[in-house]
Amino acid sequence: MLLAPRAAQAGGFYVPEQGARSVGMADAVAAAPGEPSGIFHNPASLSTVGTVDAEAGGLLVFPSFRFFRAPATDPFAPSPDQATVDFATVKNTNAAGVVPSLFVAGNLGVKNLGVGIGMYVPFGADLAFPVDGAQREVVTAISLKSIHVTPTIAYRFFDRLSVGAGLSYVNSSFTLEQRNATPFILGNPNDFPNPQPTSEGPTRIAASDSLKFSATFGLLYADPDDRFSIGASLMLPTKLDLRGTVDVANPDITALNDAQGNPLPAGQRSDAAALSIWLPAIGRLGVLVKPAANVAIEADVNYQAWSSTRTETIFFEHHYPLFPQPGAQMNDVVLERNYRDTVSLRLGTEVTALDAPRARLKLRAGVLFDQSPIDDRHFDLLTPDSDKVGLTGGAGYALKLGDKTWLGFDVAYLRVFYAERDVGPATIGTDPTAQQSVPGSAGTILNKPASSFYDGVTRAYVDLLAMTVSLKI
Repeated sequence: MLLAPRAAQAGGFYVPEQGARSVGMADAVAAAPGEPSGIFHNPASLSTVGTVDAEAGGLLVFPSFRFFRAPATDPFAPSPDQATVDFATVKNTNAAGVVPSLFVAGNLGVKNLGVGIGMYVPFGADLAFPVDGAQREVVTAISLKSIHVTPTIAYRFFDRLSVGAGLSYVNSSFTLEQRNATPFILGNPNDFPNPQPTSEGPTRIAASDSLKFSATFGLLYADPDDRFSIGASLMLPTKLDLRGTVDVANPDITALNDAQGNPLPAGQRSDAAALSIWLPAIGRLGVLVKPAANVAIEADVNYQAWSSTRTETIFFEHHYPLFPQPGAQMNDVVLERNYRDTVSLRLGTEVTALDAPRARLKLRAGVLFDQSPIDDRHFDLLTPDSDKVGLTGGAGYALKLGDKTWLGFDVAYLRVFYAERDVGPATIGTDPTAQQSVPGSAGTILNKPASSFYDGVTRAYVDLLAMTVSLKI
C-alpha cells in the first residue's frame, strides 16, 4: 500500500486527511499535542511524544462524480431536427482509492525533544471516466500523486512553547488520458460537439519528478494545566517539474517525415513532454480547549495559497506534424487555471468515554467547510472541485500491553458533499459591452475555445474511511 498509493480528490488536489484521529476530528488537529501524524499537521507537536510513538494507516476513498453535459448544437447536422446533440450522464468508473500513511516518532530519551519521520501523500487526484462518454475529449483518466518523506525534529521550551520543523523529500508522478479527434486539429471544436468514433484515438501523457524538496514549520503553545493549546504550522510551496512522454494515436495520422527527414509512422506520434505544477503553501491555525477533563474541542482555520497556479503549459519537444496541412502538428497545450486562494474551517471534538487502567476509548466527531479554488469559468473534470461541507465521526480504542506499552486502533468515517456545479452561459450572464452572452466556461481543446464541452451540471460526493494502528511506549 505504501509503495503504490492511489490518491484522493480533495480541494484542488489537496489531501489533509492524514491519520484516523485527524479524519475523526474533521482535520482540526493543528493544536493537538503528542501526535506522530503531527509530522504533517504541525511538527511542533512531536515535542511531547514518548519513547516510541508510531502509527500506520490507510485512507480508503470512494468517489462519486456525475457529469450531465448540456445539449450542444451541431452546425453541420443534415437537418435542423438533428442539430441538437444530447449526451448520456457520465459517472466516474474508479470505485475506490487508497491513501497510505506511516509516522514514527520518539524522544531519544531526552525530555522535551521529539524526532520522527513520516511518509504520506498530501497532494493527489485519481479519477477515471468512460472512454466513450460525453467528457472523453477532456479526460478519460487523470492521476497525480505526490509522496512526501519527511524527517522532523521538535523541542519544547519551558514546558509550554514547542517549535518544530520537517524537511520533505517529494516524489511525484502525473498521467492524463483523453480522446483526440482529427476535426479539432484544423477546425473549431465547438463545431464538432460529438465527433465520429472513426476520427478519434487515445492521447496519453505520463510524467514524473523524483527529486523535489519542501519544508513544514510549526509552533505549539500548551497551557501547563492542560486546559488549552494553540498551534500553527506552515507548509512551503513546491514547484513540480514533471518530465515524460506524450503518445497520440489516431487512424487519420499520416506517415510523414520530420524536419530532419526521419520517417514518422502513420497512426501515431510520440514526443517528450514537460509540465510544471505548483503545490501551494498551506497555513494552519488551531485552538484546542478542554471544558472538562475528558472533553477536547478544537477549531482550525486553514489557508491554501492556490493562486500560485495561474497557467499550466504542457510542452512538447519536437512538435511533430500530424497531417501534410500547415498547422496540423503537435502544439504545446496551454491550460488557463487562475486558481484563487481559499480558506477552510474545521471543528472537531473528542470525548474520552472510558479511561480505565488498561483500556481507553475515545469518541470523535467533526464538521468542515472547504472553499474551492476553482471558479465556474475554469471548472472541468480534470479537477472537478467545488465548495464542500463534510460530516465525520470516529473512535479510538487503546489497550495496555505492559507497564508502558499501548496498542491503539482508530477508525473514522467522513462524507464530503460537493456543491453542485451548473456551468453554462446563464451562469456568467451577458457582457454589456459586447451585448452578447458570455460562455460559461473558458475551457479549451488544443488551445481553441471549446465551451460546449465543459457546459453542464456536475454533482459529487466522496466517502472516506480511515483506519490506523498505533503503538506507544
